[in-house]
Amino acid sequence: MILPRVYSQFDAYKIKKRRLFIEGSESFNVTISDISASEYAHYDFSEDTTIRKYLPLNFFRLQNKSGADIKVYIGQKTNGEIVLDDTTFTYYGNFYSFKLENIDSVTATGSTCYVNVQRKPGAQ
Repeated sequence: MILPRVYSQFDAYKIKKRRLFIEGSESFNVTISDISASEYAHYDFSEDTTIRKYLPLNFFRLQNKSGADIKVYIGQKTNGEIVLDDTTFTYYGNFYSFKLENIDSVTATGSTCYVNVQRKPGAQ
């Protein structure tokens, strides 16, 4: 009689990390809310149950068609990147959250600001 292999919690963690390294995740669309002038919106993925299992994410793309200039802060960084209206910003590197700040004098429409995040395969 052959018994199934019993994995310890540490072995299960190593298997999960190896699967993420080989397979990655699907691309997730983040719904952005409207951001008033000089305001910001913070998005943290540790509370999202569908994305949390793929953390840390390592691909971020922002397509800004909101009618306003936006500053994006990836992770805990204190210096952000300015994304002008009708441009695209792409970031590769590990992160758990991001923050968008409206640096324009008009309201940034969230329905025309598109954010995609993903855990790409092959990155630690």
